[in-house]
Amino acid sequence: MGESADHSGSPSFASSPRDRRLLWFLIVLCWLAIGLWSVYMLRGRMAPRYPWPDPVPDGSYHTVEEVLGPVTLRLSRLGVVRLAGVADPQEPADRQRAATFLRQLLLAGTAVYVELEPRSKREPDAPVPVSIYLPPSDDDRAAPFPYADARLVAEVLVQQGLARVDTERLYRYRAELEFQEDDARRHGRGLWSILHPPL
Repeated sequence: MGESADHSGSPSFASSPRDRRLLWFLIVLCWLAIGLWSVYMLRGRMAPRYPWPDPVPDGSYHTVEEVLGPVTLRLSRLGVVRLAGVADPQEPADRQRAATFLRQLLLAGTAVYVELEPRSKREPDAPVPVSIYLPPSDDDRAAPFPYADARLVAEVLVQQGLARVDTERLYRYRAELEFQEDDARRHGRGLWSILHPPL
C-alpha cells in the first residue's frame, strides 16, 4: 500500500509575513521601474530633438535691408528671416507697434550679427529662424563676437512688452526671454499695460 505524500509540512514561498512583504516590495518596485521607463520612452518620442548649433562658428555679419513685419526682416545674403524665440503679435495694432519699433531699432544698412537656428520640420517653407544681435559700436570683427556687450533683438522686443515669447517652438535662449517677459508683465510695459486690453 503506497503512502500518500504529505506536503503540509514543507515551507511555501511567502508563507511568512516577512516573505509576503518582500514579495510585495519587489512587485511594486518592478511596476515603478516599468512606469518610469515608459514615461522616459514617451517623452523621448514626443519631444523634438534639435541639435543646437554652436553660436560662434555659425555666426556671421549681415546688413539689414528691410524690416518686413514685427518679427520678419530681409538681410543681405540670407534674404527673408524670422526672429527666433518671439511670437508674431495677433492684433493689428500690436503688430504695427512692434514693426515700427523694429524699424527704428534696425535701420536699413545696420550691421548685425546673425546666428542660424534649427528650422522646424513642421514649417519647411517658413523663413529661416535666426538670432540677431546688435553689436556694440566699437565692435572689432577680427576678434570673437562680444556677446556680453551685444543686444539680442528678440530679447529687446520682449523686454519692451512688444512681443510674447514663442511657446510653440524650441529656442536655446527661451529662459532669458521668459525672464524678460515676466519683467515686462510686472512693470506693465507694452502688451502688459493696464490700458492695453488682454487678448
